[in-house]
Amino acid sequence: VEDASVFDFDGSINQITLQSDFIAANEFSISIWLKPDDVSNNNFLGDGGSSSNFFRLSSTTQMKLKIGGNPALDFFESGGNNLTVSAWNHIFIYRDSSNNVGIFVNGQTFSSTQSHSLTLTLSTIGRATNIFYEGEMSNVALWNSDQSSEISNIYNSGVPATTYTNTPTAWYKL
Repeated sequence: VEDASVFDFDGSINQITLQSDFIAANEFSISIWLKPDDVSNNNFLGDGGSSSNFFRLSSTTQMKLKIGGNPALDFFESGGNNLTVSAWNHIFIYRDSSNNVGIFVNGQTFSSTQSHSLTLTLSTIGRATNIFYEGEMSNVALWNSDQSSEISNIYNSGVPATTYTNTPTAWYKL
């Protein structure tokens, strides 16, 4: 990630507003490189000031994903594939055609899948509600399809990809 473009969020007012919302009514995939300064209540994707959709780091072993205003899905890692503070982590989130939502961290499964079928809408990077991301971020790729079968290519042995087998719907190299 050191050679890639990086945006450093200060945790207070920094955010990137997407030119057009990313809306996923069915399958989706999100690939993102994070180097968090903190993992407690640290939102890195959302729908601006609304609390209907967000993705949040809660601890090194917990992440929360809220889709369409429903209660947030809690993902807990108990197998040792934890997030690392002040180090680069690759996070990959997906929903497949059966509405299974899953997460990979650094190319490995993080927690078990959960079921969710409402529409995901994202409009900001680095903010959700009034909680802002604190840390560095790079290479945010969004697909309106399930790319989980491509996880090894997307993770790319720990190096941000410069191309993907399937072109993302939106790609923010930051």
